[in-house]
Amino acid sequence: MTHECMSSIQGCYANAPAGFEGPILGQGAVSIATKVALTGTGLAATYEIFKDYPSNFAGCRTVSAAACGTIAQTAGGGAIATGSTPSSGSTITVNLDVAYGLSSYLVVVRATGYYTVYMQVDLQSGATKVVRADMVATLNTNQDRVVLSWGSSVDLDLWVVAKVIFLRGSGFRV
Repeated sequence: MTHECMSSIQGCYANAPAGFEGPILGQGAVSIATKVALTGTGLAATYEIFKDYPSNFAGCRTVSAAACGTIAQTAGGGAIATGSTPSSGSTITVNLDVAYGLSSYLVVVRATGYYTVYMQVDLQSGATKVVRADMVATLNTNQDRVVLSWGSSVDLDLWVVAKVIFLRGSGFRV
């Protein structure tokens, strides 16, 4: 049997069962802002924050909320961690409990006419994690879009090679 001790204050736990979070040792906060990816303007959206989420969470919200894990509660066992972000693009802050000094959450942001955004957030006790959901409008059939952004002043080039199928064979077009 192995024992893992975080500190004398936190105590020791032997082979904790699945889903055991340990003592709540503090609180942290997630600040969420939603913006339209192409313009950078604010966008009102709904958010849900999950704990105990699956490792393969991409697309889970298209199945159901339960497929994304358990909806987290706000700090101190308060309300469920769901709500709306302001259309101004400013942040909404949600206080959450943090176990073992670090807890992982899945933030899901949805808006009508836009693809759902999934973000993993590792939250430390006493810290505020700011996340920005860059929302991309849903595309029509046979429509493609590349949205590229980076926090750098360096000029980056994007090269795309696409295979195009012709009626009498195939070829490549750039």
